[in-house]
Parts: sequence; C-alpha cells; structure tokens
Amino acid sequence: MKKIIIISIYCFYLFSVLFTRAQDRAGIYKIYIGIDRKLTHPIQISVNGNILQNGSLNATRLSDLDIELIKKMIENTVSSQLRAQTECIYRKNRNGNEIKTNDFGSSVRGMPTSSKRMAIRLHEKEYYVSISIFFNALQRTSFGASLVGMKEYRPTVTIRITAYNDQRKPVYRKRIYVNDFEKLQSFEYNINGVQTKNFQVLTTEQIRQMIEKSLNQLIERGK
Repeated sequence: MKKIIIISIYCFYLFSVLFTRAQDRAGIYKIYIGIDRKLTHPIQISVNGNILQNGSLNATRLSDLDIELIKKMIENTVSSQLRAQTECIYRKNRNGNEIKTNDFGSSVRGMPTSSKRMAIRLHEKEYYVSISIFFNALQRTSFGASLVGMKEYRPTVTIRITAYNDQRKPVYRKRIYVNDFEKLQSFEYNINGVQTKNFQVLTTEQIRQMIEKSLNQLIERGK
C-alpha cells in the first residue's frame, strides 16, 4: 500500500512538472536577418574601388507571406527548444503600431525589433528570445584574366539563438553554421577603372528553404 502511495505521489509530481513546463511562455523580441548583398543584388558597380550603393536594386524582396512563414518557422523552432508556447512580441509607437525591421541595406523587413529590457517590461513571459540569422557568400574558386573573370561562391547560413529569463540572465544559447548549399557564380569585368560584377542571386524560395533547413539542423543537433 505504501509503495502504491509513493508511486502515486511521484506520478502526481511528474505530471505537475510537465504541466508547468507546458504553461511556459516565450516571447521573441528581436529577429535580425541579414543577407550579403552578393546574394540579393545582381549587379554591383564600383569606380576606382569605391562601390556605388545604387548600382542595383534588391532583386530578392520577400513577400508578406514569406515573412509570416519564416516567423512561424522560427517560433516553432524556439518552442521545440524551450518547450514553451512561443510568439513574436513587439514594442509599439505612439500610434499603437508595431515597430518592425525595415528592408534597408541587407536586412529583412517585418521582424520584431525591440530590446530585452523593453520586452521584459511590457510582456510577461518566462523566456525572452533574441535571434540573428546571417547569410554570407563564401568564395570558393576564381578564374579568368585581370580584366574579365568569373568566381564561384557558396551561400552559408549562421543562426544564433539566445533566451533570457525575467532577470535578464541567459538560460539558453545555441549557434549553428550551415554551408551545404548549392554554389552560385559571378561574372565581372573592368573597363577604364569601372568594375562591374554580375551576381547569380538567391530566389525568395531559396532563402526560405535555406532558413528552414538550417533551423531543422539546429533542432536535430539539439536532440
């Protein structure tokens, strides 16, 4: 009888712990996704070594649907790692609108961009999460003459996730580097000091798939 009581108490304790963990909540207050310009801008023009930033427009602007799909993938990944209900959380401007990242330069728009201190003050969560995703172009080979040449480079993805408690102490850290993606090419030529580079850029579908693949590998390595 005593043994049965002990087992019952243990089972109740275990259930309580699992139930408590199921009620944990995580808020992603910051997501930064930066993409190397060589992966999104098909043309780069420079004069005597000085790059003209307006040499080309971003050819890989993610749609609203892409943005929502990427955020959902990130939320699901954080949820699986922290075993907590996870959502993106935002600070708001004076008009009550959510403040999000813009697609200026090499960053992706539509992501939460707040501070840890502000997130803790405005949202009651067990975890406060910051995420950075960097796309880089790793040059592999180069061939050609001084005036005309071609290069091969491989896209890489680096993801860093850090979670804090309400005392601003880190309770979870994870980093992953993924480079097993298809190679891309660039063609460049130099005429009278004006150098023009034509890059093979990523499609929006490739960007989304690369993020998904990298997040899946992060989950697999965390098991």
